[in-house]
Amino acid sequence: MTSIGFLWRDQEQSRLCTPVLASGLLFLLLTLGACAQKTLPTAIKLSQAGQEAATQLQENTILTNDQLNNLNKYALFHAAFRASACQEIKNKDADACTDNFNTEKEILTTITSIQKVLGTYSAWIVNLRKSYVAMGELASYDASGKFITAFDSLSASTGPLAAAIGVPSPSTELTNIFRYAGGKIVGFVQANKIIDASKAIHAELNQAIELLSEYKRKEQYTSLQKAYARTLRNATLLLSSQGALSFKPLVNEIGASAGLAAAPDTDKLIRNNKHLRVGLNAVIIEIYNQKLEKIALTYDKCLEALMALVKVHVELEKDAGIDLTQLTSLIDQLKALAVKIDTQK
Repeated sequence: MTSIGFLWRDQEQSRLCTPVLASGLLFLLLTLGACAQKTLPTAIKLSQAGQEAATQLQENTILTNDQLNNLNKYALFHAAFRASACQEIKNKDADACTDNFNTEKEILTTITSIQKVLGTYSAWIVNLRKSYVAMGELASYDASGKFITAFDSLSASTGPLAAAIGVPSPSTELTNIFRYAGGKIVGFVQANKIIDASKAIHAELNQAIELLSEYKRKEQYTSLQKAYARTLRNATLLLSSQGALSFKPLVNEIGASAGLAAAPDTDKLIRNNKHLRVGLNAVIIEIYNQKLEKIALTYDKCLEALMALVKVHVELEKDAGIDLTQLTSLIDQLKALAVKIDTQK
C-alpha cells in the first residue's frame, strides 16, 4: 500500500511539473529566439557598413598601381633633367643643383620601401572588407566556415602590417565554441557566433588603430602620397617653364568666372613675361598644397572611421541598437576628400 502510494504521488508530481518545465523551456527558447531575431539583422547592417567603410578606406589611403608607375616616371624625368642641367652649370649654383638632383634620387630609392608598408596596409583593408562580407553571410545563413577563413586572413595580415612599421602585434583567436561549432544550429547559437565574430573583428580594429595612431605612422603612410604630389608639382612647373605644357587651361579657369577665355597667344605672352609666369606658378603650387592638406586630413578621417566602426561593434556586442550616423558621416567625408592626385579637382 505504501509503495503504491509513493508511485501515485510521483506520477502526480510528474504531471504537475511537466507543464512548468515545458513553459519554462518555451520561455527560454522564445527569449533566445528574440535575441537572435534582433542580433542577426543588426549584424547584417554592420556588415554592409563595414564593407562600405573598408572600400572607402582603400580608395582614400592607397595609391593605385598606375599612380605608383607615374610617380616613378615623374621622379625619373625630374632627376634626369636636373642631372643634365647640372652638367652645364659651371658656377657656384652647381652645389644647389646637385642637392636638388640628390633629393630626386632619394625619392626614387625610398619608393620601394614605402610601397612595402602601403602594401601591408592595403592587404589588411582588403581582408577587413572580406571579413565583413563573411560576417554578413554568417548572419544570413550561418556560413561559419567562410567567416573563419576570412577572419584568419585578416588576423594574419595584421602581423605584417605591424612588422612593416617595426611593431610586434599579437594575433587574435576566435573562441573554441565558434571555431568548432558546426552543422545546422538554432538561431540563438548563430547569434552567439555573430557576437564572437564581432569581438574578433573588434580586436583587430583596436590593434590597427593602435598601430596607426602615432604621428610618425601618419607621416610614414602619407609620405608616398605627398611625394607623389610634390614630384608631380615639380614636373608640372618644370615642363610649363620650358614651354612643354600650356598655361591656357589654368588661364581659362581663372577667367571663367568673368566669362573670359585665354587669348590664342597666351603661352607666348607668358613665356615673355616673368611676372605672369611667377603668378601662375604660385597658383600651381597652391593647387598642390591643397592636395597635400587633403592627404593629411584624409589619414585622420580614416582613423576616425576605424574608431567609429569599433563603437558600432561595441553596441552590437551589448545587444543594443546600433547607430551608424557617425560612421556614415565619416564615409561621406572621405568620399568628398578622395584625392585623385593626377586629376585636377
